[in-house]
Amino acid sequence: MSKCDYCGIHACSKGDIEKFPANCPSRDEELQQQSRELYQEEENHKLAYHSAMLNAYGRERKTRVEGTIEFLKACGYHHIGVAFCHGLRKETKIFTNLLNFACFTGFLVLLIS
Repeated sequence: MSKCDYCGIHACSKGDIEKFPANCPSRDEELQQQSRELYQEEENHKLAYHSAMLNAYGRERKTRVEGTIEFLKACGYHHIGVAFCHGLRKETKIFTNLLNFACFTGFLVLLIS
């Protein structure tokens, strides 16, 4: 199976079925049916809906942080887990300060590799 992040065609975003790579997950009918069923679960549906709305309306006018905060608020989340590596601890501090300013509680987890 192909990994979408390695695909250079992205025919799925245009609905161009004929151009899907042979190993594209979009060609797997069983996988597609399982995915549709998962999207119907309440939490998954909420995530997909708010992600699509953010993508469709105004994403270009926002920074990634602003978009993330808008998404988290739309989903109704209050407590946010942030995993980070030691090399990004300064950036993580800034990000969690922004989360706190936006009325979120951040929980930090340092990943050690």
